[in-house]
Amino acid sequence: MGGFKTHIQYGWKTHTITTIILIPIYTQIPFELLIALIGISIPITLLGSIIPDIDHPSSKTYRIFKYILLCSTIIITSILLQPYQNNITNLYLLILNEIYAITIPLTIGIISILTGILITKTFEKIRPPHRGFTHHKTFGLTISILLLTITYIILNTIISQNYNLISSTILSIYLFAGFLSHLHCDEMIL
Repeated sequence: MGGFKTHIQYGWKTHTITTIILIPIYTQIPFELLIALIGISIPITLLGSIIPDIDHPSSKTYRIFKYILLCSTIIITSILLQPYQNNITNLYLLILNEIYAITIPLTIGIISILTGILITKTFEKIRPPHRGFTHHKTFGLTISILLLTITYIILNTIISQNYNLISSTILSIYLFAGFLSHLHCDEMIL
């Protein structure tokens, strides 16, 4: 049973082994893409090697995840509220008959922060038991497929290449390999 540092070490070793296994695929793609994929795949593999411990309240992964969840919820909520600035302005004018320049951004900020706190506290309450479903291969496969889908959509949105599916698949393989390294370190698979 490994701690945070041990899981990271397993993640590094897994990244190296996975890169060696993927050499036949890497020989078929442009050199610039190869360098980018290897650079991006390192943190993805390391993330995969620690992500199963998001269910352990005293783990470093859990504490980091809570802050990432809070920050990303605040950012996403702020972005989602932007189109409703006019509605918020009209509501203020209806209630107070006046409005100040700072009122709308401040309101959106407060709503976003409260939403972030609510989501984070909800996660703390519904957190699964340690070594529950986050330590199953199905969970690892699910988050890998989710990464594949998200990266494929993002790559198709920002660049149009023949390598978008290959790139997304490679990154998902690294995430899943890192995930499996965690299970191996915890002696849950051999």
